[in-house]
Amino acid sequence: MSEENKLTCNFCSNSKSLVSVAESNRNFIIARIKERNLDEAITISHIAWDNFPVLKESADTKKIVESLLKGVQEIINTQMLTPITTSTNGLAALRTTLERRQNRRDRWRWKRRFLRDSVPQR
Repeated sequence: MSEENKLTCNFCSNSKSLVSVAESNRNFIIARIKERNLDEAITISHIAWDNFPVLKESADTKKIVESLLKGVQEIINTQMLTPITTSTNGLAALRTTLERRQNRRDRWRWKRRFLRDSVPQR
């Protein structure tokens, strides 16, 4: 926040303090003052803040990002990783089965050659 985005707060412990306010919120406050309905806007905000706990969480950027990341991770797990894991496991089982069949064929060919070569030719 730049210095110009700071307001002097007359409500903080009976002393004037500088409070950081986003430009959009500063403009909102100024507009409500011009319309002479700042108290009503604060009352509505107060009611919303008390009755919608999600708003309190939304005020904390870290919680927003963590919630978003958790949701993205859940989506990735359910929609991407689970099917990939299932496919990988299925392919591993298929590979094992094919290797066993190939080994059986190779053994059978070896036995046939051995038997053919071991029998005296006439």
